Amino acid sequence: MPNPDSQTLKPRNAVPESARRRPRSQEERRSATIAKLTDAAIEALVALGYAKASTNEICQRAGVSQGALFRHFPTRGDFMTHVADEVRSRLVGDFESRYFSDERLPDDPIERGVRFTREICHSQMAKAWFELVMASRTDETLQDKMSVVLYESRQWIREAALKVFPDMVQDRERFHALVDAVVMIFDMESIYAHLDRDEAAAERRLEFAIGCYRQFFIDQEARRSIDTR
Repeated sequence: MPNPDSQTLKPRNAVPESARRRPRSQEERRSATIAKLTDAAIEALVALGYAKASTNEICQRAGVSQGALFRHFPTRGDFMTHVADEVRSRLVGDFESRYFSDERLPDDPIERGVRFTREICHSQMAKAWFELVMASRTDETLQDKMSVVLYESRQWIREAALKVFPDMVQDRERFHALVDAVVMIFDMESIYAHLDRDEAAAERRLEFAIGCYRQFFIDQEARRSIDTR
């Protein structure tokens, strides 16, 4: 006879743990499906490029039917626009979670900001973004939708740069032009990275970008001194 002291006593008619789990709502199932598809699309874009990142390829990677994809997104362009927006959100999240706490980055705010910008532009997430940007050149539907995402992305980058240099920027228009130019330098560097292996030139571009920021603040201070005379 089993020793009752050696067993865990359970209440009569106890409901198994698995049965007590609340079933997922339709919205939770929808969100989970979209998340799988989005992750699979980003992986396919980086690994295969836009042309080969077909809905069939993406669905196979996600373990989801194409019918499920098109239940949530009317067209491939709508889905890819969603992916672009998600890529932008993840890049934003990377900045907000890492920039001020990453101990690998230098303490100097200018060098820290420029090096982090370059790191983000060379990330896998950025490569997915570049694939979508290049594809939009000849896809007018994607182009219209991507232009909105690009605008929002650029605005966020400019605001993030202002957070890096709080209360230091007086001429915002010139500062935004500088931020845009440095991002474009590193974007193009990343796009050509598989062809251009000149590391010394890449280092010179990095130092040039850092120097541009330093000169901006020197010039700004000089103009302010003249204005206050």
